[in-house]
Amino acid sequence: MGRPRHRSNRALPPHLYHDPKRGYRFTLINGVRKDLGTDRNYAISIAMGYNRQMRGSYSVGVEDLIAMSSSDKDIFLGTHIPKLLQTMISREQPKASKLSTLRNDAERSILFFKSIPAFDIELQHVNAYMEEFHKTASANVYNRKIAWLEKLFGYACDAGIMRDNPASQKMKFPKKAPKARRRLTAEDFLAIYNAAEPWLQVAMDLSLQTGTARLETARIRYNLERPQKGVCGCMWYKEPQNGVYGKLFIHRQKTEENEASWVAIPIGGRLKVIIDRSVDDVDSPYVVHRPEGRVRA
Repeated sequence: MGRPRHRSNRALPPHLYHDPKRGYRFTLINGVRKDLGTDRNYAISIAMGYNRQMRGSYSVGVEDLIAMSSSDKDIFLGTHIPKLLQTMISREQPKASKLSTLRNDAERSILFFKSIPAFDIELQHVNAYMEEFHKTASANVYNRKIAWLEKLFGYACDAGIMRDNPASQKMKFPKKAPKARRRLTAEDFLAIYNAAEPWLQVAMDLSLQTGTARLETARIRYNLERPQKGVCGCMWYKEPQNGVYGKLFIHRQKTEENEASWVAIPIGGRLKVIIDRSVDDVDSPYVVHRPEGRVRA
């Protein structure tokens, strides 16, 4: 009596199995293995026909019935991923940047799992996926992509599409030691400032006066009609009020969903001088801009 078939191949005809990298492979009566491509229905049909003629299996067996009954496209994980993604978005309400990453990961997953039955997915498929798309990724990115598969399979298990979550068995890379950073001294800052172009000096002055990060500093506009989500800029008073010329509204990106992410900074004399100094012949709505246009953070 032969050994039991691997679980990932039990729904296939005898001597046919699925390789995540090469597709469906079939063993002939002389022991030679042949590639039958990635089309599941085609591979099952060829294997059943060969077994009937060359192995004397003229009647349809239980394994053949299982293979035929599970050949519908709905068994492939790739067909379920768009709906799983929508469920994920509905439950988690991710930020715009995170949403873009989720959609990119989903597109890769649809491509990879389009012909792999959901019930057959195991750790070897996880390894093949990571090898194909993230072989050269950093430890941080590599771990995030494993976490994506773990999340995707978790939603699939919750929906009854998969039995278990093989991505949870995948070992993650250990975290690297934090980078050694050297604080910028006042002398270093002045050396950089004195050698910098005027637009960069404006950016450095703005950062000191407002305490904003690089991204927010580069997004500051000369004029705003009203505070807006994801927008930084100046709203000016018609007349100065006790030495204040208006307010600089900052919406911090890293904490944009929190109330504390909204900041209104009074535009005093010193801050107004910096903003006025940035005005030049370039028609740019942004305070920090190079001669050829806006500075990208």
